[in-house]
Amino acid sequence: MRRDRYQSASRTVIMGFLLSVCGLMASAQAQTVILGEVVAGAEPLAGAQVALFAAREDQSVELAQGETDARGQFAIYAGLVEGEDELYLIVTDSDSASGSLVLMSAIGRVGSEPVVTVRVNERTTVASVYALSRFIHEDLRVYGRSPGLGNSFATVRNLVDPETGAPAPFVSNADNSGEGGALETIETIAGLVAACANDQSGQAACQLFEILTP
Repeated sequence: MRRDRYQSASRTVIMGFLLSVCGLMASAQAQTVILGEVVAGAEPLAGAQVALFAAREDQSVELAQGETDARGQFAIYAGLVEGEDELYLIVTDSDSASGSLVLMSAIGRVGSEPVVTVRVNERTTVASVYALSRFIHEDLRVYGRSPGLGNSFATVRNLVDPETGAPAPFVSNADNSGEGGALETIETIAGLVAACANDQSGQAACQLFEILTP
């Protein structure tokens, strides 16, 4: 009788231990790390603030913050990311030549990926702002209803590759890369953004606002 109780208690302890281990493993698998680089033109942005957000139906939730090192690189531990979360990055650099530079990159859904690599630059900024414009609210908070929100994040990937910051194949093909095509438009505006970031005189920033003001 005493032996049966001992075996039963042992099984209970072992089962509890296994459940705890499984819970920790599941939690660890759900953790997402964002490894990235921030550049404007060909220049890395050192000391810039990087904020990771999750865009949801009725709100935007800040998941984590980080700062770029001397090479413009950063690592952010996003924690637990919900399956429907559309992730995006906002980078601010108050020490830039233009006063307060803001760059953006729409990452989208990461699923169960433990590590996500990104490159934030002028192209990801142009593509993200263009595709998500109707979902961008005050303080650059992005949120909105599906399927519109998800479709807009997918549009970003059609314009630029978030991992490399280079134009996506969709806009690099023969139909869109010619004169007056989508690629030329993106590259033109992206070039102005990069100029604002790197121009010490501030003249490029003034010209950009003049061009884009209705």
